[in-house]
Amino acid sequence: MSTVRELFDAALLAQQAGQLDQAVARYEQVLAIAPDDLPARANRALALAQLGRHEAASIAFAEALALQPNDPALRQNLVVTALNAGTTLLDQGRPAAAADAFRRAAAAAPDHTAAHGNLGLALAQLGELDAAIAALRAALALAPDDARLRYNLGNALREQGRLDEALDAYRTALAVQPDFIDALCQVGSLERLRSAPHAALIAFEAAAAADPRSAMAQLGLGGALHDLGRLPEAVAAFRRAQALDPADGEAQRSEALSLLLHGDYARGWEMFEWRWRTTDMSLRRLDANPWRGEPLGGRTILLYAEQGIGDTIQFARFVPEVAARGGRVVLQAQRPLLGLLESLDGVDRLIAARQAPPAFDVQAPLLSLPWILGTRLDTIPARVPYLAADPARTARWAARIGTGAGRAIGLVWAGNPRHLRDRVRSLPAPRLAPLLRHHARWFSLQVGAAADAHALPPGPITDLAPELADFSATAAAIAALDLVIAVDTAVAHLAGALGKPVWLLLPFSPDYRWLLGRDDSPWYPTMRLFRQPSPGDWDSVVAQVGAALEAPAPSPGDSTA
Repeated sequence: MSTVRELFDAALLAQQAGQLDQAVARYEQVLAIAPDDLPARANRALALAQLGRHEAASIAFAEALALQPNDPALRQNLVVTALNAGTTLLDQGRPAAAADAFRRAAAAAPDHTAAHGNLGLALAQLGELDAAIAALRAALALAPDDARLRYNLGNALREQGRLDEALDAYRTALAVQPDFIDALCQVGSLERLRSAPHAALIAFEAAAAADPRSAMAQLGLGGALHDLGRLPEAVAAFRRAQALDPADGEAQRSEALSLLLHGDYARGWEMFEWRWRTTDMSLRRLDANPWRGEPLGGRTILLYAEQGIGDTIQFARFVPEVAARGGRVVLQAQRPLLGLLESLDGVDRLIAARQAPPAFDVQAPLLSLPWILGTRLDTIPARVPYLAADPARTARWAARIGTGAGRAIGLVWAGNPRHLRDRVRSLPAPRLAPLLRHHARWFSLQVGAAADAHALPPGPITDLAPELADFSATAAAIAALDLVIAVDTAVAHLAGALGKPVWLLLPFSPDYRWLLGRDDSPWYPTMRLFRQPSPGDWDSVVAQVGAALEAPAPSPGDSTA
């Protein structure tokens, strides 16, 4: 039997000869006999590093360092191999293992900026945002003038929804490095979300000036111009972005939204098909057997929801048109809508989103139907109601709401907080307080976090949220009201689809479907639009609505109240 010394000497000779796998095996034989043999542990770690096995090497150096904590060479080798391992693991899409490697580096060298900074990146990819932010702040304590660290901190804060803090982090990065393209674009993006398109435009113009070849800067520039209503300039910027990065569908989708907002449905709906080339939509599409508008001849067609609940309500109007092509329609929609959609003409079968569909011959996503059917502004199927509330539930709501003096008006002031533009389209409940001074009976239709009793507009309002378990219940409540006043949410679409008078409160830069420069909607005949005259100016909108409430009462046949 070989002695420990003989095994060690054989391992060392193999290592010196470049026979590294054999050397590692010999060192492991030594350690099986003598686990505390420091030279064997250190040399094994070095051989693993020479093999490029940095993750294993960093673990091995950590084991050696535990035997000799004050050895600077072991500590340095551990840090180097751990950082190399973590970087490689991040590139391989293994953030958990990368985080372990960076932790080893940070534990061995608490004053090593890259160890903490890279740990923050790995933790952010894992969604451990509190820990990521802590690691990035630890790195910044060591290197306060590192613009990239401040940018990464901004990204983690943004991911956590702390947008104001994220904006501060990006701005401090720019104070260090004024031409930092990524930070400039993030500032522009957040300013757009804050309904500050002028500030966004400044940031994106600076980014485009710093790098005229940046597709990201041109895309953001187009978005800011779109928000300012400068649509021809926005389209030009989107086209520059397309030329710089033809494979990315985001610029084409953005151009489509500008065209649709401008009312150019001929080009807009066709270009909107580029949405399937964007990262947030690519996994939602069914590719097999797309329908292109031909007669169905008894075949089964699957129509499926692809975006939000409001989109499903709006574009469900096309289902009867599809059914008229002679097919059997299976409609796949969000589960909370299924009870309501039972009232929709032309549907043979309803199934929930993510439920396996039955066999079908052809399929189409709901938001592709205007393109497939050649829809223009003057051919939008806008006969309302095309959805109906359950009569029995409506009767119960009518008794609940009563028939006292003044109109019964429902209010909605906030949408889904996860919506990218929620801070633009929603407003704090107290901003609606002036409306409650007008003679009416006020009811809150607001659900979700914004429906908390402490968040209600101050004034005489009855909270219906606890009784609005699904959209069928909301539809019945709306049917028992005289008027709905809402920001751009699914409830506004629902009221319009029910043929109920609805007043829609819109930001200066509205969603594409509401067009520009008009106070009505070709999608919903009973809808009246109230627009911000400048970005963020909700007070003017509330004042407009207040004036409308004081106008003479509408005649019985006036559906827009």
